Amino acid sequence: MDGYEGRTAMSFVFKVYHYSLIAGISTVRQMSKAEQEFRGLHQCQNLGVPAAQPVGFGTLSGRCGMHRSCFVMTRFVENAIDFRNWLNEKDKWRITGRQSKATIMEQLGVHLRRLHEERFFLMRPSPKNILICDAGTTQPKPMFIDLAYARFFTSELLARHAQRIDLGRLFGPLLRRREYDLLDSFLGTYLPDPFGRTCEDLRRLIVRAARVQSNRTPFSWVSNRIQRTSIRRIRRAVRKGIRMLIDEEYREEKRKKARGKRFPDG
Repeated sequence: MDGYEGRTAMSFVFKVYHYSLIAGISTVRQMSKAEQEFRGLHQCQNLGVPAAQPVGFGTLSGRCGMHRSCFVMTRFVENAIDFRNWLNEKDKWRITGRQSKATIMEQLGVHLRRLHEERFFLMRPSPKNILICDAGTTQPKPMFIDLAYARFFTSELLARHAQRIDLGRLFGPLLRRREYDLLDSFLGTYLPDPFGRTCEDLRRLIVRAARVQSNRTPFSWVSNRIQRTSIRRIRRAVRKGIRMLIDEEYREEKRKKARGKRFPDG
């Protein structure tokens, strides 16, 4: 017992991903979400960007290499709240709340610029995937979590598209709240743009990307509607096919039993 004196207990977050049949087929010879998140968190830390501490991951695969499920474990962050709830709390305080939000956006501008300079993109940096550490203090700090889609893009065209997704995901909920002053705080540290855009061009890009990610343009509404409808139809067809196979096996089993009763052995 002497070896444990002075040690404090640690808490961990254990997250599990389950794959449907269709999603599992597309994962053959691909990295699982858990491994990708584990590597993404490590990469952020290697670049000096605060992210949840990864501990380990595991993947359960079928015979054909399709992923059935996977898990990733990270260290639990004490005294933290997600960015979305933190914003709602700060709305109660006009002056101090505005100053704290501006400070967070300036830090996010520094972090995202660092990642984008290295052509590393989070793909899902929405407010619910950002933790605010030391939320009750005068110096809160942002931290990224849930990086299951983070990756590098070496192609200039793909990198520009990924940048648009990152900024749109981040500012979609914020601009929906009409908090355009947060955009100014962010651009103050994010600029100069890693892809050479001017301040006005980048501002227009962010506003447009935020509207698309929030499903607030006619084209994005129609395309998302079609995508959701197509996915529902595919899933419905797969479920129907599986039910038909199960019913056919059940009927075949009943026929075998009936033949066994008619023509018993011996």
